Order: sequence, then structure tokens, then C-alpha cells
Amino acid sequence: VGVAAQLGTKIVKRNLRVGDVLKLWDKNRDGRVSSLEFRSLVAEMGVTGVADEEVDALFRSMDKDGGGSLDLDELKPTLKQLVQAAEISAATIREFQKSTALLRKRALREQAELEAARAEEAWEARQKEEAAARAVAQEAEAAAEAKRRAKEVRDAAAAAKTREQEDFQLKVAARRAAKLGVPAVV
Repeated sequence: VGVAAQLGTKIVKRNLRVGDVLKLWDKNRDGRVSSLEFRSLVAEMGVTGVADEEVDALFRSMDKDGGGSLDLDELKPTLKQLVQAAEISAATIREFQKSTALLRKRALREQAELEAARAEEAWEARQKEEAAARAVAQEAEAAAEAKRRAKEVRDAAAAAKTREQEDFQLKVAARRAAKLGVPAVV
């Protein structure tokens, strides 16, 4: 914020009129405000963060007749300009704050949307992982079941073969016994 805007804001806050300003600023009571008095006043009013060159440039722009001092006729329009500069600065600051608030609100909304999208993506990823894990578990279960059934088939085949061999041996034993005339033991 420039010197004029800061100074105008200080004048508005103190509710000073042209006569009050002249009395306040005119330290030697000669009815005029010199550049040194003006510089001193700017500091006393609490204007900060400005270089002496900026203060001197403002003074020169206010000194319409170029006489090196400000009189009552020069202070009236100058005071108006300072107040207008303060109002413009305040309006600019309000607009900036409003824009900043809107941007902050938009950023928060977009951040919430982004977080929601990330949460949804994470949920979908978990669902896919769980589905893949279920599929792997089902495949493992199916493989185990197939292995169990294959074993049952092998065991049944082995049992059948064993029965066949036993039946064959019984038949062979019965034939031998019949040839020998001995009763067969079953």
C-alpha cells in the first residue's frame, strides 16, 4: 500500500478535517506545511514501509504551485485525494480479500473432491485386491478338491486292483485245490 493510501487511511481513522490537518501538520504555525514537516507528519501518523523518496514524491504531487510548501488551498484537494486513495486502497483490499476467500473456498472444495476421488480409488483398489485374493483362494480350493478327488480315484482304483488280485489268487487257489482234490479254503 502506497504512502497516499496509508496516509489517507490514517486521516480517515482519526476523522480529521482540512483545518485539523493544517493545525496538526503545521509545526511552526506559519500557515504552511513544509516538506520536512510533511515527512515528520507521515512518520508520526504511523505510515510504515515507505522510503523518503516516496514521501517526497507525494509531497511534490500535492504542492501544485511548486512553492515547496502546502497551504490551505493546496491541502483541501490534497486531503480529498488522500481520502480517495485510502478508499480505493480499502476497496482494493476488500476485493483482494473477497477473491482470496473465494479462491480458498474453491481450493478447499477441490481438495475435498480430490480426497474423495482418492478414497474411492483406494476403495476400488481394495475391492480388486479382495476379489483377486478370493479368486486365488477359490482356485487353491478347487485345486485341493481336484487333488483330493484324484487321490480318491487312485485309492479306489488301487483297492479295485487289490480286490481283483485277491479274487484272482482265490480262483487260482480254488483251481489248484480242485486239481489236487482238496477242498478250497475261502
